[in-house]
Formats: sequence, structure tokens, C-alpha cells
Amino acid sequence: MIPKTELRYNYKYAKILYRGHKYFEAVWQQIIDRGGAFEEIYESNIKKILELIPRFTGFGWNEYADVFIPIYLADSPSSISHPLTLSVNENPGFMLVDLTHELIHCNMYCGFKTKELQEECFNLVTRVVIQCLDLNLKEEVRELEKINESESKIIPSKTGWDFNKKTIKEFIKG
Repeated sequence: MIPKTELRYNYKYAKILYRGHKYFEAVWQQIIDRGGAFEEIYESNIKKILELIPRFTGFGWNEYADVFIPIYLADSPSSISHPLTLSVNENPGFMLVDLTHELIHCNMYCGFKTKELQEECFNLVTRVVIQCLDLNLKEEVRELEKINESESKIIPSKTGWDFNKKTIKEFIKG
């Protein structure tokens, strides 16, 4: 079962999350404009992203996620996975990478021994899912990884881990 998603513009929620100093009406218009620019890349890639994530994580959507995942757009310091809130950005490609990362959080969020290992696994799955989309988003992936930098010494990619042979679920269960 692949969940349904929908982009949502909620004025009141976005205003609560906003931490800037600009007049919010101008920020709200920016949320709408950036969201509008994002809608095309979102619509053309969301189905494939939702299909790819469980292939690499090993977790079915029905294990931890709801059957419907609303995606709220906001001008917040960072994106949030529960409720899924996507921080708008002038780069729609970065927003797609960020959304993919947050959807991975929705698909698998337990079973990790450390927070660092968890974040590294999220980054790895984000990278491989984005690569499968055949979009040139390498810089956007690097930018997201800088934001989520981890100090983990137990990194699956450094242990010879191969997504074609072992999912994240199999990796964390040993």
C-alpha cells in the first residue's frame, strides 16, 4: 500500500511556525509562490519516490505510515516529518530532496541504535532514491546532507553495504 499525499497550504499553521521578522503576509505570498513552483516537480516524481522508499528501507508503508500523508508548506527553520511540513525554498529541486528525506522519516523511524546511525541511513536512502529519479540533484543532496551532518563512525556505506543485497531494515537488525 502506497500512501496518498497532497500539498497543503494552511495559513494559520504556517504563521505559527514562522520565526522570521518580515511581515507575514509577504512571507505567505512567498510560500504560495515557491509552493507553486514546486508543484510540477512534485507531481511528476511523488509516485516513484513513494514506490522506491520501501524498496531500499525494507519497511512497508503500512508498518509506520498513515494511508494519507498531508504535506504542509511553511517558511520554517527546517522541515518536519510528523506532521510532514516542508520548508519552502527558492530551489524546487532542493524541496524535492528535502521532501524525500522527510518521507523516509515517515517510512522508518525506529530500530536504530544511535541517532547518528539513523540520520546516516536516512541520508543514504535519500541519496539513492534521488539517483533513481534521473534528475540532476547532486548539489541539492549534498546541501541536505550538510544540514543533517552526522558524526557516526558506524556508517553502512563504509561497511560495504549494497542496497541491492540488503535493505536498511536488514542492516539494523544485524
